[in-house]
Amino acid sequence: MDEESPSKINGYIKNILFILLSIAFLIAFVSEIETFFKSEIFNWFYFVDSNGWLDFFIIIISLFYVSIKVKECQFEVPNEKLTFLFCFVVGFYTYERFFNSEFPFTHFTWKIFSKIVYLDFLYVFLLLHLANYLKYLIPSFKDPINNVLLEDLPLKKSDEDELDGIFQITADKIYSIVKNNKFKNSYTIGVNGEWGDGKTSVFNIVKKNLVNEDIVIVDFNPWMGFDKKVLIKDFFNSVSEKLGSDLSLEISKYVDEILNNGEKSGIINFIKSLVKKDESIHSIYTQINKKIELLKKKIVVFIDDVDRLDREEIFELLKLIRNTANFSNVFFIVAYDRTYVNESIKHQSSETTVKYLDKIINVEINLPYFDKFLLKEYFLRKLEELVPKDFTYKIKSFKERYDKDAFILDVGLGFIENDLFIYWLNNFREIKKILNSLVVNYSHMYNDVNFHDVIYLEILKLKHPYLYRLIFAKNKEIFKIHSNVNCYFFALIDEVKARDKRFEDFLNRNKETVKNEKREITVLEFYLDEYCKKNNINNIEREQILDLVKRLFPEETNSIVGYDVDSRDREGYLSVRYVSKFERYFSQVVFNSNIKEQDFDNFLLLPSLDVIPKIKNWISEDKIKDISWRLNRFDTFENGREYRNVIISSYYLLYLDVSGNLMDFNALMYKFVDQNWDKLFGSIDDAKEFFKDLFSGNDNDSLNKSSSVLYELLNKNKRRTDGKFPLSDDEINEILRKNVQKYLENNISFIGNFWNIYYKSLKSESTGKTPDSVIVNDLKNSLNSVERLEDFVVSLITSYGHDEYRIRNEDILKIFESYESFEDFIFKNNQNSEVISEFKRFYCEIKDNNWDGINSMVVSH
Repeated sequence: MDEESPSKINGYIKNILFILLSIAFLIAFVSEIETFFKSEIFNWFYFVDSNGWLDFFIIIISLFYVSIKVKECQFEVPNEKLTFLFCFVVGFYTYERFFNSEFPFTHFTWKIFSKIVYLDFLYVFLLLHLANYLKYLIPSFKDPINNVLLEDLPLKKSDEDELDGIFQITADKIYSIVKNNKFKNSYTIGVNGEWGDGKTSVFNIVKKNLVNEDIVIVDFNPWMGFDKKVLIKDFFNSVSEKLGSDLSLEISKYVDEILNNGEKSGIINFIKSLVKKDESIHSIYTQINKKIELLKKKIVVFIDDVDRLDREEIFELLKLIRNTANFSNVFFIVAYDRTYVNESIKHQSSETTVKYLDKIINVEINLPYFDKFLLKEYFLRKLEELVPKDFTYKIKSFKERYDKDAFILDVGLGFIENDLFIYWLNNFREIKKILNSLVVNYSHMYNDVNFHDVIYLEILKLKHPYLYRLIFAKNKEIFKIHSNVNCYFFALIDEVKARDKRFEDFLNRNKETVKNEKREITVLEFYLDEYCKKNNINNIEREQILDLVKRLFPEETNSIVGYDVDSRDREGYLSVRYVSKFERYFSQVVFNSNIKEQDFDNFLLLPSLDVIPKIKNWISEDKIKDISWRLNRFDTFENGREYRNVIISSYYLLYLDVSGNLMDFNALMYKFVDQNWDKLFGSIDDAKEFFKDLFSGNDNDSLNKSSSVLYELLNKNKRRTDGKFPLSDDEINEILRKNVQKYLENNISFIGNFWNIYYKSLKSESTGKTPDSVIVNDLKNSLNSVERLEDFVVSLITSYGHDEYRIRNEDILKIFESYESFEDFIFKNNQNSEVISEFKRFYCEIKDNNWDGINSMVVSH
């Protein structure tokens, strides 16, 4: 049985009684009604002659009326009084039309309607009116809508309580007071709790418990009024509606007297005073009180939303409860936030606010505190319901990060309330706001944001919207960029800002803090200090705000960025702290210079031949910074396709001279070791084939890059016992030697990268690093023209210090075995070359200087 069942049953009984009385009235006075309709007022109607044009216009008008009513039917709320009047008139017409012959009815002229009279359209009008009730009788067969947002509604019944019955406990206390007590004056029960704690939910559970009792329940919402008079009038109207007509006259008089303050003015009031003796307010109050006592029923008045009222309205409401409506057997159950109410009435009463409120509230029930773990479970459960299953991994990542975040910072103020659900999210309403904001603002880009950061930023926006806007608007002042990881960190108040009067005063006030904590002050702390002073925020809350922001943005310590900024998973590199991701958290869109996560995922699945073209396309779209940064951080691979595409693209970008290219050599090196080669390639042999093909370039840059990477991998393998690069030392050395040979075969300039490639190919022997004999022969054979000799000798000269030059004399000995052989090979028969002649002069000077560097310019090639 629902809450309104008794009143509904009473209403049905009254309606049935009224219908029976109306039928009796119709039967008893039918002749008088007939006489009335035969009078001269209606006499003209009986002499109207039917004709085709009149038939046409009546039908057209009726059709228009039908079309209008059909359109309005969906939204029109039927009027019960009008329905009764329609039924009464049509009932009388039916009697006269079919069972009596007192009236001459005019028939249609058209043959097809010849048996119908004009007034028969009353049936059409009645049916159209009754059709308005069909929407309440016919159940809807539409599929139920699953909301994409959480509705901020209070509980309707106790089994909806998701806090292990904690609301039911409070409701039972109130129910017990009402059921087991009866007072001569009104009794007020206060339900104290902060906004969103569930006061309205408690009310609904209490009403559900009281509905089967012989109790009159009155709902009064003072927030609907807008001044003192409306508040009083609305309150007593609400009471009068529930108590019925027996008390409506007295209550109406009582309200008039209260609102007029007992003063009578105006002609109407003067005439009334002559005819009828005035009653005092007390006299009317006494009459109402006696009638209420005779009801022998308790009246329970629920007053909610008190903390939405302004200070004057709260004061008037309390006076209403304490004095104006202080009737017998009346229980007021008032929901409020005591802190807010005390603050509101402190300027309205000479008494202390605590004493004043205690005089009005007979008993106060505080909503019980509960384990915040329940809120956490509720939050995570609803998050999983709202977010599509495809993003479950993001929720999992949030859980892991949250568990770690809870103990990041000890604010040093003697408390440990660093937990998200202890300090920031205190009730279901706040949780719903955060989750709804997440869905509204980010549902189109779940894939492109870090859930942990989104949730913490939404908390900041909910609690301190000014600071949320400040972080975005002044990011270039508040943050600096860490060059190694392209990440924002808090900027310190530098010397320039310290000379600014505002910053100077702030630093002077915080000298002791800096000294005791042995740290420098950040720009954010300056703005936070200003904000807290302006809004009367205490130091504890200030530290909590700072802690919240620090969970999003790191501090720089010894050039290493703290927290989990170096987390290598997908969620890690989506963090708001990264420069390329920062704006999307405030604009709720991924800008063109960034790559969407779905696009990157598609890229990882491309055929190998399509990888480089896609990279080139992104470079043309100015996305080089984002893709190179992503590839640096991407080092966890689900399959071989992902690994191949990341390696191919990273290797292509390495050393590529494009503005914004962040590709890091060491980041790439880590991807070549500690991998499960069987999982990624199926076998070690397939892995080897892939890498041999990767390092098989022929041009200058490719050969140089191949030798640099392979040489580093050769050294890594020597330092490892497991997790090695799949190519063996012999296989790597073979590629390094071939790179030199390819370089020579292609007649590439020695001034380029020859010596780097050459050095990487040297064999380690007991006597030191020596070149392969095949390479030596190939090198000598490649010097088969004066131009090649000139190019070679110029490459032998290297800079030393700022303005000195040397010759690669050790390499000359390794290649030519002696200086004499070198001199004979280079200088003999090449006397006509100016370059070789100039080189010879420089060579001799260096040789005479014991191969030490000299300050001498050389003719360039």
